Amino acid sequence: NSGGSRFVDLTTQQSISGYKAFTDGLKVDGTLDLNSPGSSVFIGRAAGTNDDGTTNVNTGVGFYALYTNTTGEKNVANGNSALYSNTNGSENLANGYFSLYSNTSGYSNVANGAKALYSNISGFYNVANGYEVLLNNTTGYSNVANGVQALYTNTTGSHNVANGNAALYRNTTGTYNTANGNNALSENITGTNNTATGSGALFNNKTGNLNTAVGFNAGSTCVAGTYPFPNSAPQTSVFLGGRAQAKTASDTNQIVIGANAIGEGTNTARIGDTFVTALHVGGNGAGVVLNSPNGTAYKITVSDAGAITATAI
Repeated sequence: NSGGSRFVDLTTQQSISGYKAFTDGLKVDGTLDLNSPGSSVFIGRAAGTNDDGTTNVNTGVGFYALYTNTTGEKNVANGNSALYSNTNGSENLANGYFSLYSNTSGYSNVANGAKALYSNISGFYNVANGYEVLLNNTTGYSNVANGVQALYTNTTGSHNVANGNAALYRNTTGTYNTANGNNALSENITGTNNTATGSGALFNNKTGNLNTAVGFNAGSTCVAGTYPFPNSAPQTSVFLGGRAQAKTASDTNQIVIGANAIGEGTNTARIGDTFVTALHVGGNGAGVVLNSPNGTAYKITVSDAGAITATAI
């Protein structure tokens, strides 16, 4: 205490051990060297409390950050209770309040955002960017999710990519799905190998597999069934165009091309909506190939005089 000011004289090298409270704050001019055991750095009340002191090289900043960690190494946790439950998981990055909170042994995860990957226990190679992204994931691995509550309900599903708010929101065990756009594949639960690009694309799909939809609300609804006519279980179908619709909710191998086009059902292809009056194929002399009942392929062409000819090919 000098001249009414309170200060700690550290003009010479000194060691301060134990817990010290600085009620008026702590100002450091120069470098503050925090020499935690095992080359780790912990800043914040109870951060890194259970670290075993070996060469773990962890960084924990925030109240209870990396609190339970014992042998996990090369982790970075920034935020209140980030990586709180981690014991031996390694090479995780958690930025945000309660991010990767439940993780114990999962490794090589990246969580940016409050409660991102909150429930993850042993899942690995996951990337979550945004508020409550992959919140319920426990053991799912190799998922990438960007956007508020993307892949929110996912528990064990793996190899999914969700870009957009609530993309793949209800997915639990579905795998190898790709959703690009707000609410794309939002209702998917167990469906696999689906690709949806566009806001609301394949929104209502729950159990359908191997579908592709491109466009606003593409493949989201059908024209038969019960209101609001969700297209919930399509199989191996393609929907290209805004609001392109299926005929029923469980059609297989259906192709629908064109904005507002409506499919014709299983094993059919539809090009254009009801306002399309002509279909142009190729240049002069082009033809359409059709198969006969015995499998013979015929090329259908038209002459300059308008005569139609079928030639086996």
